[in-house]
Amino acid sequence: EGASADLPGMFGGANNFITAANGAQVVDLNTTAITEANLLTLLRGIRGEVGTDNQGTEAWMGDWVLGKWYAIYENRVRTTASETTGGGTIERVITPHGSINLHYDRQCQPSILYLLRHKDVRVGNWKGLSWVSKELAQAGFYFREGRLGDFTVEWRNNPTMGKVQEIDTSA
Repeated sequence: EGASADLPGMFGGANNFITAANGAQVVDLNTTAITEANLLTLLRGIRGEVGTDNQGTEAWMGDWVLGKWYAIYENRVRTTASETTGGGTIERVITPHGSINLHYDRQCQPSILYLLRHKDVRVGNWKGLSWVSKELAQAGFYFREGRLGDFTVEWRNNPTMGKVQEIDTSA
């Protein structure tokens, strides 16, 4: 589906394959603060390339960028009159270009936000190789065992995804 569904998948990390050279939308902030307009620019570019039904809907980021999203949307949270809890967590943002689910991962670089289409990302064994369990090391009288296998991430259809990079993490 999308602009390049016929291209083979790619293996490795998001930062290596979610690039403009591979067909993904990239917004480079050149170390300026992230704003709502940056996310909308990314979404608009992806939607123009592959359509609303095929665009990424899952935003992955580190704690700094997630905190910025909370600050941007904190005065626009919908609540009911019966709610009495202060504070809150924003898990989804509704934009003119579709809904985006916000996810935190401590492994995300602080200055990058990834917009992924989970349908086009696969984590698993490379080429279907099976996992094996075998001795890893001997410590004294004990052996340690672990599961081994060729484990990787496969990326398909990069035009459905994008990233905002070089986000200033001090502003």
